[in-house]
Amino acid sequence: MRAARSARRNDGNSAETPAVRETAVRRFNKAVSNPKQMETAGEPGGFLITLPYGSRADWVQNGLAAGQAVITAGGETVNVDRAEILSTAEVADQLPASEQRLLKLFNVEQILQVRRSEP
Repeated sequence: MRAARSARRNDGNSAETPAVRETAVRRFNKAVSNPKQMETAGEPGGFLITLPYGSRADWVQNGLAAGQAVITAGGETVNVDRAEILSTAEVADQLPASEQRLLKLFNVEQILQVRRSEP
């Protein structure tokens, strides 16, 4: 099983919640799910998803190509779009110190930012 990636959301809540990000596979338009860890952070209505395997990972490329995705966390399903690859340094101050240390330790240089969209 793949390691869980982190996703963070900023809606005023600070609880960590297991999450799943769904995207369509580019060639077959088939939905796939990738487990993530979700916490509060980032801009209002936005999510930050760490990219430990970089922006070339299939699930990242599928989401970018589709232009949208679905995140399910704590029983809530959220449509997201406007994906943007950011450097970890740009958003590090929005992450807890423990996460910053892990990202530095494992040399995670990129984070995917997505924003809540209408269904």
